[in-house]
Amino acid sequence: MVRVMETQAHLRHFSDEDLEDLLERVLDVPGVSLYVWKDRDTSQVLTKARRQAPDLLWHQTSHDYVEACASDKARALHVLLGSLTGDAAVSYVGDGPNDIPVFDVLADTWCMDTAPASVRSHAANVTSGVSQVIERKLEYVEKA
Repeated sequence: MVRVMETQAHLRHFSDEDLEDLLERVLDVPGVSLYVWKDRDTSQVLTKARRQAPDLLWHQTSHDYVEACASDKARALHVLLGSLTGDAAVSYVGDGPNDIPVFDVLADTWCMDTAPASVRSHAANVTSGVSQVIERKLEYVEKA
């Protein structure tokens, strides 16, 4: 665990609890990210995860990560937009295959330039960082 924490120091929360135990204990887990120690094993981990927890939506989000969420992001977005009153301007930044459904729904979407080409092709814009998107949005609001 110490090696993982050192290697993945940018993450904030680590757990040595078994994923299946966690999902049985906590019913409303919004998402789970699994770090795969050896890149060559990532596709195997994805296949196994899909078999063991088929009710979750599993995606390979990078060469060494597999993620799952309990619901489709686009479906969640529709629920959120339905709860807003008035005209809401929504921008979205993503970088993984699980973001494609949102890219296909919204007009103002941004994809990280490090994402696979297949993911970038669904976004309206490409950026090198979330901070750039925020700066552009703030400039737009100030001008308006």
